[in-house]
Amino acid sequence: MFVTECERGSAPGSAHLTIGGRGLGSMGTSRMPGDTHRRQRREGGAVLVEMALLLPLLMVLLIGMMEAGWAFSNLLDVRHASREGARLAAVSAGNSTWLRDETCLRMKASLRPNTQVALNPAGGQIGNDGTIQVVTNHQPLTNFLNFAFGSITFNEINTFRLEQNATWSNMALSSCP
Repeated sequence: MFVTECERGSAPGSAHLTIGGRGLGSMGTSRMPGDTHRRQRREGGAVLVEMALLLPLLMVLLIGMMEAGWAFSNLLDVRHASREGARLAAVSAGNSTWLRDETCLRMKASLRPNTQVALNPAGGQIGNDGTIQVVTNHQPLTNFLNFAFGSITFNEINTFRLEQNATWSNMALSSCP
């Protein structure tokens, strides 16, 4: 396309540009010197208000993801300790107190004070099924979202087959040392 006509506007210092029969508007109109700066300042204020509205939501989402990851990590740790305790109990390694202590040592130190372990040999003969139970209360990483993550209890029960006669006896839930 090319410029078909250029008409001089009625206002001094302005021109109206027409391309292909369509007007493109005024060119060369004068603006006030501070217009651009005022508009940027108003837009900056809008950005500040938007950030003030969205920042709390973003922080809750971020902290929520951290808490959920921490809770999942603790759940995996409890499951790991329960499996390891079942493996040790299946081969009859040690007595009940030793099994409880070894099960607790396979967990994070931060979980041990709130953890309890129970053992049941179910007859104690080779081929019988025994059980181990590991129970702990979740300790949140932050106390910011306690309403969602503060009252979680992990309860993991594993059943295993005794490979040797049990040298350990039934133990009700007892706390880790």
